[in-house]
Amino acid sequence: MSSFDPVLYTLKAHDAAPLRLTFRATDRRQAEAWQKQLRPKIAELVGGFPARRTALQPQTLEVGDYPGYRRENHPAKQRAFPSGSETMNEDWPHGSFFNR
Repeated sequence: MSSFDPVLYTLKAHDAAPLRLTFRATDRRQAEAWQKQLRPKIAELVGGFPARRTALQPQTLEVGDYPGYRRENHPAKQRAFPSGSETMNEDWPHGSFFNR
């Protein structure tokens, strides 16, 4: 009896998936039409967005420099953590766009 291989199953499902939103634009008009189709699909795949935008109120709680990267700690003010009591770390390699 053969066993189920989730990696092989996923690879086969990926290969069989229709590529309806592949970027094929050759001019600006076509690119903008493609973006108009793509945006709602992305929103659907990530579970949607709030009806009203919220001010981000960015804060940095702590910055640490380490060999090869910098770590920034921020409060996580998101729908998942409405209290803001959770924090998130961002690691930026030295020389990257966000860590110059």
